[in-house]
Amino acid sequence: MNPYEYIDSLHKYGTDGGFKPGLSRVEAMLAELSNPEKKLPVIHVGGSNGKGSTVSFLRSIYQQAGYRVGTYISPPLYIFNERIKINDKAINTSDLEELVDKIAPVVEKISRDPEIGEPSFFEVVTVLAFLYFAYRKPDIVILEVGLGGRYDATNVIDKPLASLITSISLEHTAILGDDIKDIAREKSGIIKENAPVLTGVKNSDALEVITRTAAARKAKL
Repeated sequence: MNPYEYIDSLHKYGTDGGFKPGLSRVEAMLAELSNPEKKLPVIHVGGSNGKGSTVSFLRSIYQQAGYRVGTYISPPLYIFNERIKINDKAINTSDLEELVDKIAPVVEKISRDPEIGEPSFFEVVTVLAFLYFAYRKPDIVILEVGLGGRYDATNVIDKPLASLITSISLEHTAILGDDIKDIAREKSGIIKENAPVLTGVKNSDALEVITRTAAARKAKL
């Protein structure tokens, strides 16, 4: 199967169209694939602006220190393969083909379940990235949130090494909310129990939400 044709055939928002929040589709796919995400040491990076730069800085720092670093970004700069890298090397076509052959039947099975529905492009690609990293076993994975945080496909990670929230501003208001506190609540969804949180957020309303969420989850801020 041509992996690029398959990936391009995936719908942006799944079967129903429009934004359909929730992690059930991603969790169902990962369960079918023996939960590769649970084997990964992850730093999870969210925020309104600066996510890509932060991922790039961290990759460079860890790579110079001798680590093999997996990165997952969205969107890519030029070509699809840049979404998924280990150090400076993007995933190749051969690996993509192998992974698509493994994932496509799972997507088809999940899509037939009316309680779950068809996974979206981003959900499938996120699962593909988790599977790739589980096979290649980098020392650390730096994972960039696609949209929001709480319901983003990357947020199936339940025990990150750390959660980073770079900044918070009004964005995607039709989806995330039209108030800075609403958006902060969505972004704070990546904060997990007992996992440290780092933030560059300066807006006092947003920072209040992050501080409260971190405290509730016993996550050192």
